[in-house]
Amino acid sequence: MFIYEATITKEDGYYHAEVEDIGAVYADGTSLEEAIKAAAETLKLVLAEYLDTGLQIPKPTFRLSSDDAMRVAIAVEVTQEFIEQSKCVSTSEAASMLGLSKGRITNMINSGVLQAVPYGKDRLVTLASINDRINNPRGAGRPRKSEHAVAN
Repeated sequence: MFIYEATITKEDGYYHAEVEDIGAVYADGTSLEEAIKAAAETLKLVLAEYLDTGLQIPKPTFRLSSDDAMRVAIAVEVTQEFIEQSKCVSTSEAASMLGLSKGRITNMINSGVLQAVPYGKDRLVTLASINDRINNPRGAGRPRKSEHAVAN
């Protein structure tokens, strides 16, 4: 279990969360809960990368501050199974791997064909979903109508 402090600020109607001890953890949300949840998901992903690559995990620090920012503790658990499932690449890398445009990758993420996780303001595509797509390609064009379909 990892516990880190996140700084929450509100600007232009959005909540922004940042885990300062790990520089790559930024998240936004239209509500406080959404921002904290997105920060937790991003924190978990970044910690999985640290563990998978053997990088030194930064020690969490907790600050007592008098500034206007809200501070919350975020706790996440990173399992070996999660590390394997969360190995990700950028949408550009996914596009290159699948021979598609970045826009098509975004459409596939939005439709649930590819799985992605938030990473700051971007999304990272899981290698598992890319490999699944490569191993189970869909044919070009629209799906054929069933031979047993009833004509109207």
